[in-house]
Amino acid sequence: MSERTPPPPDERPGGERGYGQGWGSPPPPEGGGYGGPPPGQGGGYGGPPPGQGGGYGGPPYGTPPPGQGGGYGGPPPGQGYGGPPRGQQGGPGGGWQPSGSGTGGMSSNVASGLSYVLTFLTGAIFLAIDRRPEVRFHAMQSILFGVAWLLVTILRRILDFFPLNVVLWLAYLGGVVLWIVLMVQGFQGRHYKLPWIGDIAEQQASKA
Repeated sequence: MSERTPPPPDERPGGERGYGQGWGSPPPPEGGGYGGPPPGQGGGYGGPPPGQGGGYGGPPYGTPPPGQGGGYGGPPPGQGYGGPPRGQQGGPGGGWQPSGSGTGGMSSNVASGLSYVLTFLTGAIFLAIDRRPEVRFHAMQSILFGVAWLLVTILRRILDFFPLNVVLWLAYLGGVVLWIVLMVQGFQGRHYKLPWIGDIAEQQASKA
């Protein structure tokens, strides 16, 4: 029996050639080489997954999605560097000022307490420059209290005999304690009203 010689490469089934492919072997898949990504997927060695930036000519990694502001260390969307928080307006020159500020950026309780520092002197100043009702009440009460305290001090000098000098001296000490109480109550933002004097202060402050 004679040996059968294999047909030449051109006569193999399917006309397939190449080293390592036998007769009837399927053709290699399209797309990708050795170690390459499967067909239908982008990216090469170390490339980003499909649908993400960072490829050739694309945005760098870490870039926020379109429509959202701020990158690494950037300000939140809708807010610039050094701008006021949302819902609060900036003052003159672009600076931020707290809301609810009164004359010269002073809060109501601070202005009320300061109106008692020099009694009727500071009371007259705040009554003239501040239009807030609570501050005007404390300023008017400071004026009336200061006038009454000054009157007691003058009477102590004039009526310097017993028993009026003792009564006026006690009244003067009571005025010192009451002056401190009025300042503390004003700085705490409380509507502390003296008898008789407080009623007159409310009436006068409401007229302006």
